[in-house]
Amino acid sequence: MNIRLAMVSLIAAIAATVASFWLDHTDRLRTAEAIKGWALSHAQWRDDPNAPEPWRWRAPSSANRLARWSTIKPQTFLLAGAGQEVWAVNEAAGVGKQAVPTEVIPLLSISTAGFLGVALPMETHHFDMLAEGIVAGLDPWRTVMVQRCGDCAPHARAFPAPDVPVLIAENSLDAHGATGINIDVERRRRSVVPFNNSGRPLTEMVIRIRNGAMPTAAQWSTPGLAGMAALELAAQGRTDLAATFQQLGRTGPSRTDRIAGLWAAHLMGVNDDPYLAAIEALL
Repeated sequence: MNIRLAMVSLIAAIAATVASFWLDHTDRLRTAEAIKGWALSHAQWRDDPNAPEPWRWRAPSSANRLARWSTIKPQTFLLAGAGQEVWAVNEAAGVGKQAVPTEVIPLLSISTAGFLGVALPMETHHFDMLAEGIVAGLDPWRTVMVQRCGDCAPHARAFPAPDVPVLIAENSLDAHGATGINIDVERRRRSVVPFNNSGRPLTEMVIRIRNGAMPTAAQWSTPGLAGMAALELAAQGRTDLAATFQQLGRTGPSRTDRIAGLWAAHLMGVNDDPYLAAIEALL
């Protein structure tokens, strides 16, 4: 009886394994076929200004892109598929903001908002309402519109803050948004009108540094802020602060801050620090 039961169990296990393998294999084949079909369609319509929608926007012709995008609604372009924001932002970065037609600025503003945590609704009415707030609240594009045509720019607003979950750490630290420090900083820096609520201390310090100021003495002595200050300044290539980073690596307010200080010093080309040498010897 036990042998028979064991045989039945073994056969069932083998059958389940074979079935699972076959389903996975079939799924991989379908995925490969879908990818191949997408690639063939993209190649067929790439650089064809007369391509049918949505390929006209999914594989946009390289000729006069900005001029052609100035004649369509941002919703049409952005809802053609995932990742459309990259096309618009890259194109503008390639030509420079002064070469961007004023009519394309709404598309670029809304595309940038996607990178700043704003989720675009599919429904036209809601899309238009949110888009209006984005164009009115995002610099530098609104400032460009004001400089070019004055009244064509919408009335100044604060950049729309998306609804994000709030996290509260177990160690009773203040609640914070789940979108991350970098997105929070850039939302606030680019908002035409300042937000009503102030940011977290870390956010405010990073804004201060990215706007060209140095951290305060209190920030250099605060755990968490000191290390972030060093990393932000190192990202700016501040080789003149190499000695400051080294000192932070020795006397920073926490272990994490000291590690960040040493890493910032390393990034700035410091190679004669005994602490760094000791670390590298153990790698």
